[in-house]
Amino acid sequence: MHPYDEKTELAFQRIAAEIRHRLEEHAGQSVGKLGNLEALRAALGDSISQQGLGVDRTTDLLLGEVVPHCIDQGHPRSFAAIPSAATPAATLCDLVISATNMFAGTWASGSGAIFAENQVLRWLADLAGLPSTAGGTFVSGGTVGILAALIAARHRTRRDGRCLAGGGVVAASQEAHFAVDAAVAAMDGKIIRVPTDATYRMTDHTLREALENDLPAETIAVVATAGTPNLGVVDDLESIARFCRKHDIWLHVDGTYGFPAILSAHHRSLFTGIEHADSISVDPHKWLFTPYDSCALLYRDADDATAAHAWSGTYLGDDTCGTPEAIDPKDFALHLSRRPRGLPLWFSIASHGTDAYRRAVAASLDLTRRVAEEIDRREELELLIPPALSVILFRRRDWSMTDYQNLSRSLRDSGKAWFLPTEFEETAAARFALINPQTRFEDVSAVLDAMR
Repeated sequence: MHPYDEKTELAFQRIAAEIRHRLEEHAGQSVGKLGNLEALRAALGDSISQQGLGVDRTTDLLLGEVVPHCIDQGHPRSFAAIPSAATPAATLCDLVISATNMFAGTWASGSGAIFAENQVLRWLADLAGLPSTAGGTFVSGGTVGILAALIAARHRTRRDGRCLAGGGVVAASQEAHFAVDAAVAAMDGKIIRVPTDATYRMTDHTLREALENDLPAETIAVVATAGTPNLGVVDDLESIARFCRKHDIWLHVDGTYGFPAILSAHHRSLFTGIEHADSISVDPHKWLFTPYDSCALLYRDADDATAAHAWSGTYLGDDTCGTPEAIDPKDFALHLSRRPRGLPLWFSIASHGTDAYRRAVAASLDLTRRVAEEIDRREELELLIPPALSVILFRRRDWSMTDYQNLSRSLRDSGKAWFLPTEFEETAAARFALINPQTRFEDVSAVLDAMR
């Protein structure tokens, strides 16, 4: 299995050609399809055997059956959920990580990769305005990032003398991602869903109303959202931060989708108050253009994280040098085994520069504004909420959920585009998330045309 033989070389050439083709001709390819279960069973159901199929046949299955039946998240006409538009540089770095089998759970095993990751974490911390005490790591995604942050919040609450019977109480907007619910449930805690104001934001006022002016003694954190998943709205971070400071409550900002908009001078004011956050999560595989999967988890005070998450074993050794830059990533979250998920972001930013990232984010925001104007122009369409960032919510007049679902399936099955319908105030709606700098106005208007 392990020797690199002639057949492996041929498979490498075929796979490399596929990668090159996708990097060069992305827009001309299919967005991907949902696999028919019976067809997948027929093609792949007997692929695990005692003797093996051989690398040639298995490469046929990989390129002919597996890849085509997965949605290409980086396709210019992929608008569903929050897409992922990795730069070629980030993709190439990800290949190197796999080829060299990097382990970056401890400084002793991955010092080069960890040092590079820490440069990116510092850049993100500086964007947020966090102090020099900040630190963090990269985890698999936003759910794990929120969970790790809430574990640190609970630890600090207990350290400060408050006795918690269970996992604690967490407050979050009714528009927050279900990842908050999942994290709180994993901690055996309780979540309080906070109503939003007329602009669909959580504020200090809605927080006070939800808590009935009587903050539960076991409250460990408030989770504010910078870019809600359905609407793309940024909570009132400034007033929420003020509320949390007054009551000495940990503030986590879920910026997994929206944080990169802080690079836009026009949108920077939406993030006022984030500098007071105790922790922040940002997904590079969304609007920072890296492959899946990656979540940058930042702590205002690195000591709060390591106090909750640092564990040791003599079998791991200790070669951290005792400096802040050399702390083991395992000490910042609930993980040990990890690839250096932040390295592709480092490679891409180091290659292209932060100004290129500012321009890329600005391009998405500009496109969003133009598409919103186009929706307003079309009589058959109605914009449901002005886009705060790059999520557009609108409806086709007189359409039901079934109509949206039928169009979504038709576009996906043809390989032309990918979007998902949603609901807004009990009304069926279409939702586009535009974060890919390669998406053109014509890509979006073609889908709008299909709604006529």
